[in-house]
Amino acid sequence: MVDAFLFFFTGLVWGAVLVFMYGSYRIEKVKKAKEALLTQIKAKVAEMDKQKESIKDRLIKASELAQTQIVIRGQLEMPSNGALHSKYKNELMHEMQDIEQQKIDILKTILAEGFDPMITIVNDTGTKSEIALSGYVNEAIILLSKSLGDPIPPSTDSTNPKKNSKFIVYRGGKDDGTTH
Repeated sequence: MVDAFLFFFTGLVWGAVLVFMYGSYRIEKVKKAKEALLTQIKAKVAEMDKQKESIKDRLIKASELAQTQIVIRGQLEMPSNGALHSKYKNELMHEMQDIEQQKIDILKTILAEGFDPMITIVNDTGTKSEIALSGYVNEAIILLSKSLGDPIPPSTDSTNPKKNSKFIVYRGGKDDGTTH
């Protein structure tokens, strides 16, 4: 009977040791997985911080270009003193367009990375408004195309009138035989 009790007790101790060892093994496995996950998260956060700083630097560069444009616009709004001054103002206009193109290129790189932050812009009237970066870039491209004389793709909206020469054509307008 003592032998049976001894075997039972030994089996009980071995069972407890096996449960303890298996529990320790599972806890270590979970700890390792947790450490690996934390390491991945820290690496991703560091990468996002790096991208955030890069985007911030590019937005600051675009802001500096906009400040340069404001200074140039101030020079352009001054009255011309003569032909040489008018030629200088024409060169300033080209420089302003080049700066606008640089600014658009910088902002496109931000959009290419998948970021579309809200930005605050100041209109010509001095009012501030918040707009998505993608909306601003699209508007800036259209305005730059107009100032450079590039053709702008026609609108597919048939409700808006289309101006041809000195006539306004509504919805493809048909000739009624009258002349104005």
